[in-house]
Amino acid sequence: MPSIVSNSSTSLTNPTGHFTHHVIASIYCDQFEVACERLFNPRLRSLPVLVLEKDTVISCSTEAQNMGIYEGVTLAECQAQIIENKIVCLQANDALYMDISQRVMETLFNLAPSVKVHSSYEAFLTLEGDSSEDIWSLAHQIRSTVARHTGISVTIGLGTTQTLAQVACLLAQRYPFYQGIFDLSAHPSPDSLLSQIRIEDLCGVESGVTQTLHRYGLSSILDLKFASGRLRQSLPAQSSRLITELQGIPAMDFDLVREHKRQILGCYDFDIPAVTLSKLQEAVGTYTVWAAESLRLQQALASSVHVFLKASYPSSTTRTYHNFCVQRLPSPTETKTELLQAASQGVKKIYRPNLEYRKVGVILKGLVPKSAGATQSPKNRVPHKRQKLIKTGFVEIASSGFPVPTA
Repeated sequence: MPSIVSNSSTSLTNPTGHFTHHVIASIYCDQFEVACERLFNPRLRSLPVLVLEKDTVISCSTEAQNMGIYEGVTLAECQAQIIENKIVCLQANDALYMDISQRVMETLFNLAPSVKVHSSYEAFLTLEGDSSEDIWSLAHQIRSTVARHTGISVTIGLGTTQTLAQVACLLAQRYPFYQGIFDLSAHPSPDSLLSQIRIEDLCGVESGVTQTLHRYGLSSILDLKFASGRLRQSLPAQSSRLITELQGIPAMDFDLVREHKRQILGCYDFDIPAVTLSKLQEAVGTYTVWAAESLRLQQALASSVHVFLKASYPSSTTRTYHNFCVQRLPSPTETKTELLQAASQGVKKIYRPNLEYRKVGVILKGLVPKSAGATQSPKNRVPHKRQKLIKTGFVEIASSGFPVPTA
């Protein structure tokens, strides 16, 4: 599948295309929610900060971590530490996070030839160079450019597969002397490092699978790399692909956004099933933005937005839920605000509570050349006023326009 290619003059790739080193970079926004809050309110920079989703900690600053608080704990479990250390507690602001996330991802699209958006705070890039030193230099440029353009610090892991790049990213986060960048592909003994990472720390391994692996005596991802063929056959397909990638063999599609002559498709498979409407809207919003970027690059306008979902029922191993929704636009457009509003409304129409959503996607259809769409009279376009968005239960996020529930 072809990837979106940036035409920006700031791209870090060599136009000759002749390289001897090809790696994947895992880009991870450090303490993302806390970092966003500190950008919004600089007075928080020297204070211990927790960001909560309802009563669960989803992000914590280094100062809070040094006090023994980590992501995943409940407010009740750390109440005494919060009071004693005067820790600042903030409820999650999804609108702010999505706005900053889009700025980070747009910066990455301008720096690399191919980008895969994994989540609002993580992405994969392909990097090419003539040596491992060239690759490291490119990674350093990316890290400094993202910080300069967005104010967000990122950690970068380099590896021959997406999974190994994520492992390298974990190691770069764990050991400060790597200064935020670690190249696992250039390490003389990578297996010695794989033995230091627990299976449960690896993204994409569900808790039930982890328990099964522990029963077989596997505790580190090095153990997982050398799991027997018989054990692999009993694991879900996603876990089997992770093992293949740990062995240095690419097993996961890099491109999530695909361009076609008549449509643009962006889809996402959840590593851990999503259950809330807000999570689905976040994923759809992210991929609508990148589909819209693809639309802009090919100088086209979309006439309709199609959203689709795939879910399973918690009480059944065989019963599934599939649905889709078509949102026809008043006139062909490339405007992110209009596309995002249509996609979010589509998700809301087909969302059903109490299901485990495993896949979500958005398709821009009815593409017409931008020159043809320009014949539309502006006064015939239906304006998307902020007042109308508020009435329908959404708010507009700065210039990006990602709609989220106002709750």
